Amino acid sequence: MPHRHRVGPGSPPRSRSQAGSAAPQTSRTDLVGTEGDPDPRPPHRADDAAGPTGGVAAPTDDATALADHAAVLAAASSVAADRPELLAALRRLVALKRHLDTAERRLIEASRDRGASWAQLADALGLASRQAAEQRWLRLSGGRTRDPGPVRRARRSQRSVDLAYGEAIVDLRAAVTAVHRLLARDPDWDERHPRARLARATLALAVAADPRAVFALAVQAGADLGAVPPERLPAWVAAPLDRLRRAIATATPPSARPTPGHLESD
Repeated sequence: MPHRHRVGPGSPPRSRSQAGSAAPQTSRTDLVGTEGDPDPRPPHRADDAAGPTGGVAAPTDDATALADHAAVLAAASSVAADRPELLAALRRLVALKRHLDTAERRLIEASRDRGASWAQLADALGLASRQAAEQRWLRLSGGRTRDPGPVRRARRSQRSVDLAYGEAIVDLRAAVTAVHRLLARDPDWDERHPRARLARATLALAVAADPRAVFALAVQAGADLGAVPPERLPAWVAAPLDRLRRAIATATPPSARPTPGHLESD
């Protein structure tokens, strides 16, 4: 692919300062060795080990949460529970709350990925306003502030810059973000195949990349994912990857078609 690759159906004005610089020259070796993925959202924490949103959560975490729930309810409803049992139940309640907070955060993010508005989320959560729903997500995400204003402005600014390159880039970034979230939450993802970790790291870069770089990074991640044998991929990844395939195809300029089967498995 040429260095000055025209991305999407429209060509942005060169004078726009927000358009950013050319696609970064990133070493694939550096990507493999990346310890922390650049992501505009709050970083994924250890409590993400329960599995990806929409996928199968790790049984040990779910089993522990269910056991904690049963123990807490038993202690709370028992008239015979002694002090050690009650204190133990309180400790388990803290762990259970963390588990539920993680589940709530993932459900909010998955709903947003599927087009739910903040007003709809507020209604589902029993909150008074869309602002309250955004504040809830920021708290669950461990954000430095609970003011949704800066986050909202940054999101709108990114969309505005992407739109200069066409709606296809907006859709591509959304597809990249959705896949990256899922892969980052799968505790076994990096062990599935040598190219699996590389694909995840490349998608992490694409999430916050300049519009001219997001296309190239998405294509490269697609090539890496295509190198992973289908039998090593979990069932839950099929739909997000299909969305990514379609987004890449739509964002590919006519002059670059047909392209090699970047997302075709070997």
